[in-house]
Amino acid sequence: MKSILVALTVVAVAALPATALRQRSFRENFRRCPQNCACTVDMNQGKKVICDQGGLREMPILNMDGDTQVFHFTAPPDLPNNSTLGRLFSYFTNLEEIRITHSQIPAIGENTFHPLRKLQILDLSFNNLTTVIEKEFYGLIELKVLNLSNNQISKCPSAPFRYLKKLTSLILSNNRLQLVPRLFFMLKNLQRLDLSGNPLNSIDPDVLKDLRPVTRLYLARCNLSTLHSLVYQNLPNLEHLDLRDNKFTYLAPEEFRHLTKLQYLYLDGNTLTTLKHRTFAGQALKQLGLSRNSITTIEECAFCNSSISELNLSRNRLESSVGDPLRALSLSIEKLDLSYSPTLRGTIVAELIQNLHKLSVINLEGIGLYDLPAATFSPLTNLRQLYLNNNRFSEFRYSLFQELRKLEVLNISHNNLKFLRSSIIRSLNDTNTRVIMHDNPWKCQKCYMIHMLNFLSQRPIEDNVKPPLCADPANVRGRDLYHVRIFELDECNNPILEPRVSGTESQVGLVVAIIIIMVIVTIIVATIVIYKTQGAVYYTHEEDRSRGSLSYDNLGCKEGLDSKRPSIVATIDDTISRSS
Repeated sequence: MKSILVALTVVAVAALPATALRQRSFRENFRRCPQNCACTVDMNQGKKVICDQGGLREMPILNMDGDTQVFHFTAPPDLPNNSTLGRLFSYFTNLEEIRITHSQIPAIGENTFHPLRKLQILDLSFNNLTTVIEKEFYGLIELKVLNLSNNQISKCPSAPFRYLKKLTSLILSNNRLQLVPRLFFMLKNLQRLDLSGNPLNSIDPDVLKDLRPVTRLYLARCNLSTLHSLVYQNLPNLEHLDLRDNKFTYLAPEEFRHLTKLQYLYLDGNTLTTLKHRTFAGQALKQLGLSRNSITTIEECAFCNSSISELNLSRNRLESSVGDPLRALSLSIEKLDLSYSPTLRGTIVAELIQNLHKLSVINLEGIGLYDLPAATFSPLTNLRQLYLNNNRFSEFRYSLFQELRKLEVLNISHNNLKFLRSSIIRSLNDTNTRVIMHDNPWKCQKCYMIHMLNFLSQRPIEDNVKPPLCADPANVRGRDLYHVRIFELDECNNPILEPRVSGTESQVGLVVAIIIIMVIVTIIVATIVIYKTQGAVYYTHEEDRSRGSLSYDNLGCKEGLDSKRPSIVATIDDTISRSS
């Protein structure tokens, strides 16, 4: 019996996946775990110690295994730790990641992390650091990510990061930093630099001359109103530039011409009013953010000689378009956001998008639209997502969605819709469109809902989307349209409105056809009357007075319709000549 149990145990162990065995081995080797901390084993990161309860005055690092690879010492924002650093890590040479945040650390200290030659990530954000010097990072030859954001750092000496030769990401956002010359000296592998939220006001081009390798630069919320062209020249490899929430009022023609590799440009939240001629000339952008400005005018050639895949113009004050300013993007633009621009009208929208044949997503949310021209979306045969929510539509023109055969998402929620025309529903029936239609005052009577309920019965109910609810009449108010049945609805009490709603637009065509037929018949009758009038016999009674009575025989009418004698038209001149 004992031998059988041993055999089964061997088989069970052999059946365990290799990962499970490794996890078991890790757990067995985790000898010590500090109090108030969690010790886990991650298959990718190894031994992990997380102390995140808050309110601690010391880092419990001495009670931790020497081969720990990840150490987190953090706290909730409302219960921060109150600790200091020092040479605590000398015996933990296997550490690859250290995160010490929300702990009110006042300073780093020289050689604090020496000799952690395997350390790759160091996060000291949300502390009280006021400065950094080069000796604080001595020995971190493998460090790739350094996060010093959300501290009180104001001034630093030149080249404080000179030992971090493999650093790829430096985050200094939300400090009080003032840039000094050669601040970024020796960062030959730096790819990402985040200076957002610092009161820079302006940037000396020489400060950035050591940043030629940088591909991602974040300068949001830095009180910038302009950047010298030499700044751009010092960043030839830049692909991502974030200038959000600054004070730019003007962009020069070909402003970004030196950034030939730029793909993502964000200018949201500035005070731009006009996009000038050739502002973005030479740019091939995947995303351009211009939202939350005060743009009223886009000059006709603002986007000439450029390509943009995604353009965000939301929350501006566009009132009219000069020429066709988006036409230059007709071969590139796929996503366009015009939402929450209250000055836009339906006709302007139609003009702006009339040539954007590649457009797949358009956002017209929250503009206040109550109507759109019937052919607004006709050129957009590749459209897949259309957002018309949070507007004032009470109905849609019958052919508005007719050409949108590839439409996948249509959001018409938060409008004033009481019904959808049957032609609209037919257009949507021919697609696999997911229609989002909640928060409308749907009128649940048979003449309004017979087509709608049939449409909804063929669509799946989505758990994460609010259902459309009946608003009227009272007996079905609040009912989910997906679960209402047609026999539960009242007949319409408005006989004039009912045919218009429940009938199809083909009735309109029938009326037009009847009118055309009546016009044609009228023309034919009028033609016959005119013809007969021209062929009538005209005469006077002058000859009667000179020769006596004029009989029908004398006029050649005796034989009636069979007579071949020509008709006689007697005139005053004939009568006078005969009398003489």
